[in-house]
Amino acid sequence: MHPKSTAYRWGLIPKDSPRSAVPALGIDVRKVIARDNDPVRSVLAFLERHPADLIVLATHQYEGRSHWLRRSVAEPIARESGQMTLFIPHGVEGFVSRQDGSVSLHAHIGFQGRGCEDGVY
Repeated sequence: MHPKSTAYRWGLIPKDSPRSAVPALGIDVRKVIARDNDPVRSVLAFLERHPADLIVLATHQYEGRSHWLRRSVAEPIARESGQMTLFIPHGVEGFVSRQDGSVSLHAHIGFQGRGCEDGVY
């Protein structure tokens, strides 16, 4: 779906707006095709050239034996980039409503560490 139709559906721009209306909102959308066989290296190289305020990554959340047999992509990107990262579990809709653009992080934020019960606040 093109960002212009999403911006219209969310009530940010009128229906007949030109494509240039999206960047005028301060929204920069690009499709990037990496030419590297290593996705971690590709993403880190992109982030080095284009730092982000927040990296949002989908993750499969493998556990047990599957965790050891499959190569993680999301975790090394988060660790090596040194930037704030939000993981969205595979199969979860996300934290921004496609319908109206409302944001809900309540069901998505989990913390690990002292004072956390079952890893979630």
